[in-house]
Amino acid sequence: MLDRKGLTLIEVIISMALISIALITFLGAFGQGILLTSRGAELTQETFKHQGKIENEILNIKDDFANEAENPALDDLEITVFQGEYKSDVRVREISQHIRGNRYFKVLVSNVPIMEAQAPKVDLEVSLYPENQFPWYDNIENIRGEYRIHSSPVVFQNRIRWYRSKEEPENTKKMYTNPSFPGGYEYFGEIEEEQPNDFLKIQYLSQGDINFIGNRFYYFEARPYTLAGRLGHFRNSERMLILNRAGSQEWQKLIEDVYFENENISFRENDTIYAEVMQNPNHPTLNLDWKENKDPQGPLLTTPLPQYSEDAFSHTTKVKWQLDPRALSADLEQHGIGVFIGENDNKGTMMTFDVQNEQLRIDSITNNQYSGEIKSINLLSDERFEPFRDQGKFDWDKTYQLELVSRKVTEGTEIFATLLYEDVSGGVVKSECIGFTSNHKFSHVGFKAFSSENYIPNFHSEVHNQYDRNYAAHFYDMKVQAEHWEDGASHGFYQGGGNSSNIRDGANAYDKNILMDRENTKATGNETTIKANCLQFSKRTNLEISNNNTLMIKVNEGVIFDTKITFGNNSSKIIIEPTEKTPIFVNFESLESLKLKVNDRIIETNGLTSITINNGDKLEITKK
Repeated sequence: MLDRKGLTLIEVIISMALISIALITFLGAFGQGILLTSRGAELTQETFKHQGKIENEILNIKDDFANEAENPALDDLEITVFQGEYKSDVRVREISQHIRGNRYFKVLVSNVPIMEAQAPKVDLEVSLYPENQFPWYDNIENIRGEYRIHSSPVVFQNRIRWYRSKEEPENTKKMYTNPSFPGGYEYFGEIEEEQPNDFLKIQYLSQGDINFIGNRFYYFEARPYTLAGRLGHFRNSERMLILNRAGSQEWQKLIEDVYFENENISFRENDTIYAEVMQNPNHPTLNLDWKENKDPQGPLLTTPLPQYSEDAFSHTTKVKWQLDPRALSADLEQHGIGVFIGENDNKGTMMTFDVQNEQLRIDSITNNQYSGEIKSINLLSDERFEPFRDQGKFDWDKTYQLELVSRKVTEGTEIFATLLYEDVSGGVVKSECIGFTSNHKFSHVGFKAFSSENYIPNFHSEVHNQYDRNYAAHFYDMKVQAEHWEDGASHGFYQGGGNSSNIRDGANAYDKNILMDRENTKATGNETTIKANCLQFSKRTNLEISNNNTLMIKVNEGVIFDTKITFGNNSSKIIIEPTEKTPIFVNFESLESLKLKVNDRIIETNGLTSITINNGDKLEITKK
């Protein structure tokens, strides 16, 4: 049997005693904590109460200082602050407050400004050499940083540095960047000067220096501090961008003209226009916007068309652009970009890519306003833009190029527009031509970009980056080529000598634009093959394809039929094919009596005036 034992009386008494001691200790500590907390609250309240009294007395003393002539003070004290040239004798009045618990507050109030140490003074300027030189890397001999440190106050030490924006990693490099200072910069060329002299000094950053790199932003900084310990930072107020050349010569000239505000650049009158070309270290870029948060309709900036010639038969203008990704992600109420073609007085035609309405609108422009719709194209349904849609939506994210071919015609200017982009493999994806006629000549090109956000944001914080922008779009390049047509007869495109109007088989001018201009031009025989860069049949040719004959045309760029085409019989036909990788265009005066097939696929001709033929395809033209 187990021996069962309980607690003895002594053990019970000892346990109760221990519990009582612990309980008494806990209650005492807890009570003391409550008392201390309560006492602390009382002390805080008393402190704020006396602080309020002091503040009220300070206000009264300020009034006494202001009315000192009527109420002379009798209780002023005088104290001395600082030493040396900053020594000041200051008249003060004393305020004191006694608070129970042996606490005592004392405040000295003065109406005399105390002399403080002066900040260092520096004259600093950063410029290119020579002056008025656009900062293309290959043109710039050096950047010049000039500075002069004033002798008063005395500067103990000065430090100078160059700052250069950091290069982005290749896998994250964007088309444009906006590095913030100083985190987005690295410094080099640091020099420290002990007690520098008061005369002009120049620091050069020159070609050949390993630290002088293109496509970067630069700052020059002087940081002096005085014997009294005051520190100053002095940098060029505008960051300096050194650009590598990119884009066509016409584009580089446009960038320079905007930068220097040359006379041949016309900004929209009576409006605030933002035009900047020094915001992108990776590529010469034109950024545009204006004061309103809506479509400006007409161009914001126009310039004479480079290589424009009254004698040229046509001009080809190519404009490369990209909508800003951040603006696209914001799903703005209004957002778009436009290219203008027309006359100097802003009369012409505007092609506007409207993001919100998924639309390409082509309008006549008069006095910077829409004055008549020429075409309105739905980018989500028009077959010509099928290559640019992804899952039923137009792909606004790509960098596009708009190609405009203008030709002089009796009625004014005939324009053929094509949109294209380069895919990841380097191939070109192209829309079919959009043809229309303008009653203006095509002597100027203009640009616009717009969004429903302020171009320069409204900052509510005191510290911000002065280069932050709400970009709507970016223009990256412009190429212009004047097209001159050469007579086909002079290059052997007609049979024999004399005035024969029969086309000669084997005629070849791959590097020339050939104009066939003899009346009643005719293709005879079984097959006639001709080759050219671009081929045009004028109105008076009245082109005829004889019985059983095939006119085979091979071109680099395109074919223009400004004339009626007739066929001898059902076996007569025209076959057109590209010779290069890029697609070609074929324009017609009329398709009313013609049948078109591309690789045996019949093309619906209702409303068509032009067609695009891709590399490897063949266009067959026969009579209906």
